[in-house]
This record gives sequence, structure tokens and C-alpha cells, in this order.
Amino acid sequence: MDVQHILLVILSLRLGLLDLQASAVKQEEKESMPSGPRIAIIGSGIGGSSCAYYLHKLLPNAQLSIFEANDRIGGRIMSVNIEGVIVEVGAAAWASANQYIMELAKEMNLSIFDAKPKLPRTDRLDLLLNQQSALSIGVWDGYALHDIEKLVIDNLKSTAITVAEIAEFLLKLKLNYFQREDEGPFRNITEYLAYGKLTEYTSKSTLQYLSEHNVELELLKYFIEPLMIHIYDQELDMHSFAAFASLTSLLTSAHSVTSGNSKLPKALVNASKAEVHLNSKVHTITNDNTEYTIAFTHDGKNESITTVDAVVIAAPLEWTGITFKNIQPDPSSSQPHRDWVFWYVHFVVAKSINNTYFHQPDQWSAPDNIFTTANVSLPWASIQLYQPLPNSNIYKLFCTQNLTTHMDEYFIGVRSVYTHHWVYTFPRLIPITDPEDFQDIQLHDGLFNINTIESIASAMEVPVINARNVAQLIADAVNRDYGYDTYQNDC
Repeated sequence: MDVQHILLVILSLRLGLLDLQASAVKQEEKESMPSGPRIAIIGSGIGGSSCAYYLHKLLPNAQLSIFEANDRIGGRIMSVNIEGVIVEVGAAAWASANQYIMELAKEMNLSIFDAKPKLPRTDRLDLLLNQQSALSIGVWDGYALHDIEKLVIDNLKSTAITVAEIAEFLLKLKLNYFQREDEGPFRNITEYLAYGKLTEYTSKSTLQYLSEHNVELELLKYFIEPLMIHIYDQELDMHSFAAFASLTSLLTSAHSVTSGNSKLPKALVNASKAEVHLNSKVHTITNDNTEYTIAFTHDGKNESITTVDAVVIAAPLEWTGITFKNIQPDPSSSQPHRDWVFWYVHFVVAKSINNTYFHQPDQWSAPDNIFTTANVSLPWASIQLYQPLPNSNIYKLFCTQNLTTHMDEYFIGVRSVYTHHWVYTFPRLIPITDPEDFQDIQLHDGLFNINTIESIASAMEVPVINARNVAQLIADAVNRDYGYDTYQNDC
């Protein structure tokens, strides 16, 4: 090694040491700050729990309080045990393209597994061409079960176009992450969508976008739309961002926490060192110049108040029922209102799917997934084989009605039924062309709204994106108050 190389190595080592020393000094400065800001987080789902975690990383001395109206942490993530199997009643999995969720699971030391069959990258197109062996999907139109394998092969060109468009969407998502890391926190959803040029996807319906790219209507109606109904209970009028966010699972791995996805928000809350108030419903937020007074009930009766410096609402504004005082304009009336979808989720332990319901012979081998078309009025949207058991199976159903007492119509040998009613699951994801149709991220000085970002998609990663962003906005404001540099990406 010549002298020049030796000098470069020494310089690199010194620079690395200086970076480590600077990082250590920065952390010591944060920890030596006076008692940090008091921050209330309303909601303990993946948005609220991850925001608490990021805030603790950015502001170690912050006094964090989480207010959760229910008796558990997790929001729309809920894992339960059925017949010794951990099943996901809420958010079931995330794609490997979801950078922040992947990072959080790793930082929490949670074991994850691939939640779908793993295929070599060269076989991704085969995933769409060989439904029987890879996905085993049937689509029911109320009269007949459609052969998806034949449909895909008959529409080979449209299938290839769809795959190419999914790949392009994934590249733009990756660019969005990269550009935001350089630029710092975003102030509104339009600004977020500008990174990676994602605005086109939220401004066009799935039908419009894919039709413009010459995808045949038959593939749209009998494959893409049934998949949208299964995931969102929404049809081709849903904007294409949400559609592509769902379709990414066709080209990437899907992951879940081995011990149940509920472990993730719980681990994040524990790591945040936040004070947690379960069964505590916030009903009033009052602005008192530089502070906020939070009024809440505990167990539906005991009235309490607390004073904080900032508030993060990590639940849909439409469902919080919060009264805002001394805050103009009033968020409860000034922010765009979104309509929401609800689900009944059933887990059924049964011997098999009832072949007679689907007009099939006795020896019929049912597909693993049965979706429905938009032109049929059924109380269920999909039936999935969730987990085979020694002498029976666990099936999962997404329904628009409570079908607990009707399972003998759909299954043979029903042993048990577990039912959960989600009062709200997803907002109606209609195309948005006017930036004013997105809710604000910052509702008032020190008052933030994480859930506005769910207008682009309902997936575990999406609220985490804005939770991380809001934590950075708050940390920037605190750092300015203490004379520190803003936007130091320590998340």
C-alpha cells in the first residue's frame, strides 16, 4: 500500500471517529436539555405507537402520554389465538417495499416471516400466469366461479402491462423515500406526493389509469377489481395509488410478525417510555395560547384533564368525536370529511367450503382464495383458506354483514366462528385533484393530524410515514427553541 492510500485510510478513520464523537455529543446535548416538551398522542395504533417511538428517539427528554379509548394497544392491528394459531384480525401483512415498517420490526427485535409463497425473481410473471399453483384464486360472480388462470393467459398483454406498471410504481416509491431523506419533513400531503412524482396515482381512478395504459376491461373486472374489493371493499373508481400499493404484493414479499402483528405497536410503545392511558377517551382539546388542555374520561366515567405543549391526533378525525376550543378554524368542521368503509371479519373453523353453494361437484378442490365481482350483491367480499389444521381448516372472511349464524351456508362441518366488527376500516379512496381535499397535517400550532395521509392508502406503512414526519416536525420546533439545527434525521 503506498503512502497516499495510507493517508486516505487514516483520514477516513479520523473522519469516522469525528462523526461518532459528534453523534455522541448531539445525544448528550439532547439528554442534558431541561425537562422536555409535554406531548399527548391520541390513539395507540401503528401511527400513534410509531410516532411515540420516533419522538423518544428525537427528543429523549420529552414527556409522552398516549391516550387510547380502547382497552388495548394496537388500533386496527389485532392478533388473536384460534385453535393454537395466531391469526390477524386487522392489518395482516406489509410488503418488503415498506421501508419504515421493516426497520421498526428489526429495531424491536421482532421475528418476521414471509406471509406468502416465496418465488424467485425471474418467476414473478409466472405468479400471474399460474394462479392455480401460486395464488389459487377463484372469482365468484354470483352464478359461476371464474378460472383466473385462464383469464390471465387470455389477457397476456394486459397482464404484462399491469406487471410493468406495478414495477414502475415501486421505483417511484423508492425515489420518494430517497428524496424525502434529503429534503426533511413535508408540510402537507401534496408535498409528500411530489417526491417521486406520485401525484398522478392519487388523481386518477384505477379504471382510468389502467385503461389509459391499455389494460383490457376483462382483466380489470375479473382480476384487479375483485382484488380491490377483497382488500378495500372498493371498486375501480378507487384512486390508483391505493390499487398499486395493494398490487405491490404480487412483485414483492409480504411480511408479518411471527408472534402476531400486535407485538409491533406494543413494542414501540414500550420503547417510547410513554405513559399510557387505556380506556381513556379524549373528548375536548382546548388551546390556551402556548399550551393545550386535554379533557378525557377514563372507563367512561372518571373525568380528568392534563396540560401539554403539543398534541398528535393519531386516529381519524371523523371518528374521534373531539370538541376543539379556542382553535380557529375548528378542525372538526373545517377539515375535509371522508366517508369510511366498515368490515365484519370472521374466522371459521370448518372441514371445507360448501361445494353446493358454489355449484360445484362433491370432489371439488376449492381454491385458497375466493373473491367477488362488483356486479353481485353479496354479504361477503372474500373467503380465504387461512390455515390448514389436521382435521379441519381455518377460513377468513371479509363481510359487510354479520354472518356468524349463517356459516353453514358457506362451509361444511363448522366447529367454531370468531367474529370482530371493525366500525371503520378504510376511508373511501376517491381520486383527489384539489390539494384542499386533503386534511391538514398541522391543524394549529402544536396540533398535528397523522391520519390525513390515509387518504392515499390504508396500509401499515402509510401512517408510519406521517408519524415519522410529524415527530420530525415537532423535534424541529423544539430544536429551534433551544437553538439547535433543525432536521437532523435521527429516526
